[in-house]
Amino acid sequence: MKQAVRAFILSRARDVFQEKGFANATVDDIAAAAEVSKPTLYNYFSGKQEIFIAVLEDLHAGVAELIRPYIGNFSDDFRLRLNKMSQDMAQVFFRQQGLVRIMMSERRLIVELLDQCQKDGSERKLPFWQGEAHQAILNFFRSARQAGEFPRHFNPELIADIYIGMLSQVNLSQVMGDWHEDKHRKAVATVVDIFCFGLIGRQLRESGNRETDSE
Repeated sequence: MKQAVRAFILSRARDVFQEKGFANATVDDIAAAAEVSKPTLYNYFSGKQEIFIAVLEDLHAGVAELIRPYIGNFSDDFRLRLNKMSQDMAQVFFRQQGLVRIMMSERRLIVELLDQCQKDGSERKLPFWQGEAHQAILNFFRSARQAGEFPRHFNPELIADIYIGMLSQVNLSQVMGDWHEDKHRKAVATVVDIFCFGLIGRQLRESGNRETDSE
């Protein structure tokens, strides 16, 4: 029951932050949206800062859940699997543009909030951008390398960081340019094609070179 109430508060807080941004949102707004009293809200969170960080952590945990079914699942080839996974993630971020806008424009603020939460004694794991979603993406590329889908000497940690960086740039362009969803999806597909050309294309070229050398 307590977890259900906490999840409901976070869902309403997400809507408030999306609409008003971090600076303009208040605890009163969140309590009203969640239809709870402020004392009840403070039973779950120490204040607006902790609620906001929890909303972002919840967002990334949801993304991680979308990624996990693709890890070690080789029913589709690598490019198609990566595109499906990327489109699933893109849909989540597109539909929560307000949060993405805050994440892109208020990175320093978010780091300060995380530091403050830690100083206040709140239990924290890794920052959300290094947490569940990042680990799931890393595991995706580790399993793909293990299956021989790209060269084994490629560092999956670096590959994951490059991939995340490319998608982050698309998200930034989307919120700054106010793209419609179809344009966003096409941009993500382009990122996947470029990414795979560099990753898989090199593997194919290296394979071709080895065959040429052996003749």
